[in-house]
Amino acid sequence: MDRAFFLLLTLILLTLNQALAQVNSLTIKNFSLYRFEGKSLILKLKASFFSQKEEGSFMAKDLEVENPKKGISIKAKFGNYDKATNSYRFQGDVELKTEKGEEVYAQELIYRVKEELLHIPGKALIRKSGVTIEGMELYYHLTTGELRFKRSVKAKFSL
Repeated sequence: MDRAFFLLLTLILLTLNQALAQVNSLTIKNFSLYRFEGKSLILKLKASFFSQKEEGSFMAKDLEVENPKKGISIKAKFGNYDKATNSYRFQGDVELKTEKGEEVYAQELIYRVKEELLHIPGKALIRKSGVTIEGMELYYHLTTGELRFKRSVKAKFSL
């Protein structure tokens, strides 16, 4: 009896192991991910819904991303990562905060990882200590700190 039970348990575990090895995607509710380099936090990601595909791309809802190394945090209703283009797309009430105190608001933000570039293709609003700047098509280079609008720029100063 014990031998038969052991053989049956072994067969079940082998079958389960084969089934899990063939999983092509992953879906998790209330997802949190913390990534470290040594003892330093380099990425914090939270989402109410997270789905990763086989090739490494993912989609998330109610997304919050913090990258202390780059000095930015981003919140959005939706976000996805495209492994083929190595870029992130955030959509819906996007809020970007930098360690320098800038707050950027938009409906869409694209982060091109290789170029270290944040791009807002539509309308963007920037707030920082008494200054509000509004414009179309914003580019923010993470390495140089250069921030520029492509067109329709308006500024308001509070003294």
